[in-house]
Order: sequence, then C-alpha cells, then structure tokens
Amino acid sequence: SLSAARRELWTECAARADLVVDALEKEPRRALAALAALERGLARHHFDVDDRGKADFALAADRAGLRVRLTGALGKRTKHQRTSLPQLRLETNLDDDDDDAEATAALQATTTTTKTVELDEDSILLECGVRYDDDDDDDQNTGGAPPQKSVSPTPKDSDVVRLPGAVAAPLRQAIILALCLDVRNSNPDDGLTTEEMRPYVRAAVARPTNWMVHSTALLQRSRLEAVSVYAADRAALQLQVLVDQHAATSLAAAGDAPVEARVPLLAGLDYPAIWEAKAELAAQMRALGALVTAAELYETLEEWDDVVECYAAAGRRDD
Repeated sequence: SLSAARRELWTECAARADLVVDALEKEPRRALAALAALERGLARHHFDVDDRGKADFALAADRAGLRVRLTGALGKRTKHQRTSLPQLRLETNLDDDDDDAEATAALQATTTTTKTVELDEDSILLECGVRYDDDDDDDQNTGGAPPQKSVSPTPKDSDVVRLPGAVAAPLRQAIILALCLDVRNSNPDDGLTTEEMRPYVRAAVARPTNWMVHSTALLQRSRLEAVSVYAADRAALQLQVLVDQHAATSLAAAGDAPVEARVPLLAGLDYPAIWEAKAELAAQMRALGALVTAAELYETLEEWDDVVECYAAAGRRDD
C-alpha cells in the first residue's frame, strides 16, 4: 500500500539523515551542521512523524547561534489606531553584531528580492504589520536609525561559534520560518495560532538576504493574510507573483534571481511545487469571487470537478 511504501521511504531517509546530522555534530563549519538539522526537521514535518521536526528546528537554531523569544510590547496595527494595545513581538539576535556585519549589510543591499505587493492605499492596516511604541522612541533618540534589540543569551550560546554575516543571515531567517512552521504544527488551527505566527514571518520578511528565503516568507505571509478581511486581496496578488516567478523560464521574468540564489537553502525551506502553489492560488481566487480566474487555474491542473463548479457559479455553464 501507499502508506507502507511511505513508511519504508521514511525509514531509509531517516537512517541517512541521522548519520549526517550526527557526523556534523562537531563540524567546525556550524552553518553546515545547522542546515543538516534543519533539513532533517523539514523531512520529519513532511512525513508527519515524531514531533514533526520540533526538536530538529531547536537544534538548528542552537547550532546557528540563533536566539529567539516571543514576547509582547505595546503597539498599533492600524492607521487610525490611537490607543496602543499589547502586541506579540519576536525578539531575535538577527540585528546583533556579527563577526562579519559588513558582509551582512552588503548582502542585503545586493540581494535580488521577490516583488513585494503592498497593501491597497484604502487599507486600514499598517504596511509594517505592527508599529511598536518603543520603536518610535528609539527612532527619536537615534535620529531614525533602526533600534537594536538584543536577546539575553542562553547558557548554550557560549559554545556557539559566530557565523559570518553573509552566511548567518539567510540561514537564521530560514530557521525562523521553520520555527513558525512548528507553531502551526503544535497548535490548533485558529486565530490565536495565526497571531502567534505573524511575528516570525515579519522577522523573516523585514530584511531580505536571500531570494529563496524571501519568497518563502512572502508565501507564508500570504497564507496568513488570506483569512483577513483587510488583506485578502494582497494575499492573492502576492501569491500570483510567486506563481509567476515559479513558472518563469527566463531570469528577467523570475526577477533576475540566478540559480545560485535559489539552490543552497532549497531543502531547508518549506516551499511548494508549482502545482501546489497554483492550487493555493486557485483556492484564494475562488474565495475572493474571481471564479473564472480560479477555473482557468484549475484547468491547468486538470482538476475538472473544480473547473465545472467555478464556471457554474460564475454563470458560464456553456464553458
């Protein structure tokens, strides 16, 4: 049966993944050791075994020297909000000084990024997601410079080798997205879980350092925004951009992102295949009432039942 074949495949994959992760435990190149743990965690997530990668994501964060803490702060989420309310915030050491901070800044300045769809000008939501009160205070005190937030080190951090900025930034952002995935895996599918995932996505989207990581972060953001009354349109348009670049056959159409910008972290990210992305886009378009567009997408996927239902709902039964 399929389930038996799936279990056999996972057994083979797990045995080899364990050998690699264990062999890299004392690897001086900590980025490689962290990436191996991250990839094994995503494999456990996809096969839906054990803790779906929870322990491996924590191991990857430890090996990469990443520290995260979900906390709260007063802030605003809409343009017209006057009273600050408690908001979730993810504190990380992404902004801490690395051994190669200049390399990180240079990488961010030269990284080819995915086109980011902005919120409609009539939307009441803030483009940044949340504006924290202490961020405004820091801007006034430092002349507009971004605030530096340091997270208290844990005992394990003393043994972690600092990674060069050009290597650490994309890898740590990929691990943050994996930790966001773990939040979804560990909690019920409801509004509270969505709110807990948002700070992780904001941290990954804020400073693009890798085309593939940035695309994955935007994809996750579009999934969270798809259920929002104020951001569902942006979510669908952003997913359309991701589908278009996914299927692009030239660098110009794909945003000039070369192969070397896509491949290194590919196995360390939860990024869907083109048909899965199209299916998500079709479902979002259908929910928004763009039935003909959804039908055309389902047609490319040969989902004929959905094609018929969408055309019928659009009043185009002859099609």
